[in-house]
Amino acid sequence: MMISKRTSTEFVEEMLGVDMEKMAHKLVTECKKQWEERKRRHEITSKAKIEKQNNLLRAIPNTWCKLVKSQITPCPKCKKPEIICSSWHMKNIHTVEIKDIHDIWRDICETTKLDQKRITRNEITQVSNIKNT
Repeated sequence: MMISKRTSTEFVEEMLGVDMEKMAHKLVTECKKQWEERKRRHEITSKAKIEKQNNLLRAIPNTWCKLVKSQITPCPKCKKPEIICSSWHMKNIHTVEIKDIHDIWRDICETTKLDQKRITRNEITQVSNIKNT
């Protein structure tokens, strides 16, 4: 992804729909199991497949990553690297109203219905038909 390392892990996990710590733990366990099988010269079992998650970033343009990055970078108006250009900072210091990325993300999830279930091709067609009428 094209986002900054300053982005919170929880927010990235929410966008990806994955618990990275759980996934890493599962991978380490599988690798240890395979290593023990190699040491005992047993036949190596294949790794268990990772459960497929909903791709919450499907159809979200790259401008989303730019927006996320913009609210984590230092403020260009203040010219101080320690001051982050968040929606709170812009509103209270520079009187510029910017919606918080977490609020925008919740709106995206509600709009696309991807936070609870997989969206089907029929649902996409129905939504586009409603908007066209």
